[in-house]
Amino acid sequence: MKNTMVLLCAALLAGSVLAGEKWAPLCKKYECTMTQLVIGWTTAQGNGSNVKPLLG
Repeated sequence: MKNTMVLLCAALLAGSVLAGEKWAPLCKKYECTMTQLVIGWTTAQGNGSNVKPLLG
């Protein structure tokens, strides 16, 4: 089980790094952090009742 978790974590990390590389141009274009971009994208999905962002 432990070896499987290590491999899973490594795969998730690799996916996160790849996503960061793909989203970096958007962050630069809109002058925002990846976190801000993810929050904006998430709130734009659906009808708005699926996400309640905490602002502050």
